[in-house]
Amino acid sequence: MHKLAVGQDIEVDVEIAALRDTIKRVSLFAERSTPLRISITGEGLVVRSGSEDLGAVAEDVDARIDTDRDLTIHVQAHFLTEALAATPGERARLSLGHPEKPFLIRPGDEEETGLMWLLMPVRQPGLEGKSL
Repeated sequence: MHKLAVGQDIEVDVEIAALRDTIKRVSLFAERSTPLRISITGEGLVVRSGSEDLGAVAEDVDARIDTDRDLTIHVQAHFLTEALAATPGERARLSLGHPEKPFLIRPGDEEETGLMWLLMPVRQPGLEGKSL
């Protein structure tokens, strides 16, 4: 485990193209500055967005998830899609631990490339300090 991943006890292994395509579709229902909501459980990963004018949408993404608890983060779609686009290979590993703390995205291949991206979730009023 990389020292930046200390405290990040949730590991998600996901196909890059599937997550990126889901983000693009779900983003169509969000206003430009509205972050996406990504929910992670032991059962799966769900990407959600919505607005009063356009409605709401939620889409499941196939992923291998190693966790015994649930977590929801809010993230700007363009930062996440840029990181995924720059990630080599077909799979990515997301290491998360708290809805307000940065999370890591690394190539999902077994071979360590040393590449990683650190993304900061968007803080949502009223959720400070809660692990959703």
